[in-house]
Amino acid sequence: MYKNRLIVVLLLALSLGVTACSNLPTSDNAKTTSIVPFDQQIKNNSLAINKSETLAVASYSDYRGVKVYDLKKRKLIATLDYVTPRNIQFADDCKSFYISDSSLGVVQQVSVQSLEVIHEVKIGKGAFGFAIYKNQMFINNEANSTVMVLNLDNWQIERVITGFANPRQGIKIGPSGRFVYVTNFAGDDVRIIDTDSWQIVKTLDGIPGVRAIAISPDEKVLYGASSKTNSLRVISIKDNQILKVLPTGKDPYGASLSKDGQTLITGNKEDRSVQVFNLADYRLIKTIYGLDEPRQAIIYSKVPGKIYILQKDLSIAIVNYNSGDNLKKIIR
Repeated sequence: MYKNRLIVVLLLALSLGVTACSNLPTSDNAKTTSIVPFDQQIKNNSLAINKSETLAVASYSDYRGVKVYDLKKRKLIATLDYVTPRNIQFADDCKSFYISDSSLGVVQQVSVQSLEVIHEVKIGKGAFGFAIYKNQMFINNEANSTVMVLNLDNWQIERVITGFANPRQGIKIGPSGRFVYVTNFAGDDVRIIDTDSWQIVKTLDGIPGVRAIAISPDEKVLYGASSKTNSLRVISIKDNQILKVLPTGKDPYGASLSKDGQTLITGNKEDRSVQVFNLADYRLIKTIYGLDEPRQAIIYSKVPGKIYILQKDLSIAIVNYNSGDNLKKIIR
């Protein structure tokens, strides 16, 4: 079993059932600290929250530490040692979470109970965003311009799909499970993989500086953050037509879609703001200011209107956009 590298470990609340790991070898820390970042010029953040909203895992690619927070007690539990962490997602049972690191060139599965690495796959430097459907993980590699398909049952790479240009964090699997939508950053477009043929079958263009993407519940519409045009693009998947352009603040990164498909939220890095759109009429319903470089990492709570926003310093702002005063609670 691999050991995860911990810089700081604090005691986790017993209600979360996590044990502190203070006996990890210092040699692992030393090795990781000495690694020169591979693609540090590319910056992104990631936030994952378990279903019970008791545990959060957060990263920013410029910061080697991945933060683990107790959301109930609003405190830091642990800092896991990485180099350029790129993407984080909880497993469906929330007993573990996955992390990619583009400098280490790996995707790891980390136990919530012990905070140890229980699985690892080496896919090469440039490992970036990923998405999971059933027992398969689709992993972007921005350096190799590929998407790798990992079988989570045996942790073996099943296939490598080419035909991309610097796919980064954005990758989504449609509700049907058949189509995979990949942000093709250097091409300013999104390319669609059909998992029946394992071929790229369509390209949705017109999203300059494409960042985060989202797919509507009926899989008819793709939403994409266009950082070069300061807008969110609403695109028909069937005929590749731009249905609507929603103006945003400066440098939008996020495209967080609510489960019902009615609300879309973006984080505007340069404006230090988050904007909330009603998709029934494409109306801007709220702009929340005073945040620290919000990007893609915005997650909806089960509580209506409540969202978690990751900031540059890896603190988490908790906001309810239905509230008139935009009161922010910060977890550090």
